[in-house]
Amino acid sequence: MIRFTRGAVNVRLYSKRIPNARLLPPLIQSPSLKFERQARTFSPVSRNFSLWPSFSSKTPTSQPPEPLSTDVVDTSIPAAEVLPSTPSEIFAFPETIPSDLVETTTAVIAPLQPGDLASMGLAAYTPAGAYQAFLEYLNYTTGLPWFWTIVAGAAIMRTFVIPFTIGSMRQTALMPAVTKEVAPLRDEMQLAAASGDRQRQMQIYLAMRDVQRKHGISLGKTFSGIFSQMLVSVSAFLGVNGMCQLPVPQLTQSGVSWVTDLTVMPPTSMSVAFASMVLVQTMLASREQDPKDPKAKTMKMLAAAAPVLSYWGITHFELSAGTVVSMFAFSFVHIIQTVILQIPPIRALVGLPPLPSRANPKILEEIPVIPQKIEEFPDRVGTVDLTWNINSKP
Repeated sequence: MIRFTRGAVNVRLYSKRIPNARLLPPLIQSPSLKFERQARTFSPVSRNFSLWPSFSSKTPTSQPPEPLSTDVVDTSIPAAEVLPSTPSEIFAFPETIPSDLVETTTAVIAPLQPGDLASMGLAAYTPAGAYQAFLEYLNYTTGLPWFWTIVAGAAIMRTFVIPFTIGSMRQTALMPAVTKEVAPLRDEMQLAAASGDRQRQMQIYLAMRDVQRKHGISLGKTFSGIFSQMLVSVSAFLGVNGMCQLPVPQLTQSGVSWVTDLTVMPPTSMSVAFASMVLVQTMLASREQDPKDPKAKTMKMLAAAAPVLSYWGITHFELSAGTVVSMFAFSFVHIIQTVILQIPPIRALVGLPPLPSRANPKILEEIPVIPQKIEEFPDRVGTVDLTWNINSKP
């Protein structure tokens, strides 16, 4: 029978644990046991896990720590993908913006919706605000670019006042005939006023009113055409100019290539074209006036000065391109209406009198055309005196 002492059992158990320690390294290499192994390896005091005191002189030597295995594979990161480290690099902006990015950004401006101008402080309850609301509705319903929206708005409003314009022209054309009949009555009115005869003044006033009624003259019809034209023109000028000065973002994209931005000053060619348009407009308006009228000279001076004043006003007050486009459209439509209304059949159709006849130039009066009179003088045999005059009839 073999008996084992406590020391022999302890040595046997301790010696059996060492060979089994060969199984520990694979387990220790697992990430969950690294910290536990390091704590056991670098512990300053070795601990005996045996319940019995050891009688062996050999103490277990701690194995040196194994280097930690790195599971992360070193991969090279491209330099272009490295994020900036300093705040100045993070928040730095490029000096130049690519053109394609600018085109993409400018192309996303949404069109105006009903009520957008009111939210900007425009389209108020004024004539200019009403015209702004009209342009907003026209642009929203038709989808036209803003350049053609302004042109279409001017054409529509100018066409709207045609009946008032024709009525005013009819009244103005009848004024010379009325003035001839009223001139004697006006002289009598002055004499009656000087003598203090109130009853005679009333009779002359009633006679003058009867003459005006006979020819169909009405001060309301006369001033209605002038007032309507001025109201529409001034409202369009103030309305478009206010939209360009704000400015409305949509007006920076006109939709045409020759005037890309309607909120800046127009090119010189557009200003010169508008001045030329004003010259043509004043020349056509002078044809409606009798050349014998004392005001004819004033109209000629105005026709000469109007283009210069128009160009000076655009450059001096720095009007926007949208405002000049609106004025140009109004003048162009007015010229077309004037040319149409100066055609004799159309004038007769709308009840306008014929245009006043123009006197022949003096240079034509000196050209011999037809002999006026042939006189033979008895004292001059064989001589003939011929007098030439272009105004004479055969």
